[in-house]
Amino acid sequence: MKINLLLLLCPLLLSITSCKKTYTCNCNTTYTFKNTNGSFSSVVIPANGTAYNEKMKQKQAYAACKHEQTGIQTNFTNGITDNGRYPLVSGESIVSNCVITN
Repeated sequence: MKINLLLLLCPLLLSITSCKKTYTCNCNTTYTFKNTNGSFSSVVIPANGTAYNEKMKQKQAYAACKHEQTGIQTNFTNGITDNGRYPLVSGESIVSNCVITN
């Protein structure tokens, strides 16, 4: 009887102690640009952390955050270069970096 009860409770315990957690994707974009005097300046633009409402495994959260990083990078690049109409000059860059936290 005790073994049957233990076997019935085992899946319940595993689901409660699952590896799934709620994660947040935090991103920053660094824009380095050439000033009119020829020097370079950088500005860091933080993005609001995106909280993933559903619980997921760390690998899933990492993939979602990397996807978000790619989207942010593309949006900033397209916005600053007017969709490639005004390309960045040598030394200028737009770099997005995202990390997950729980």
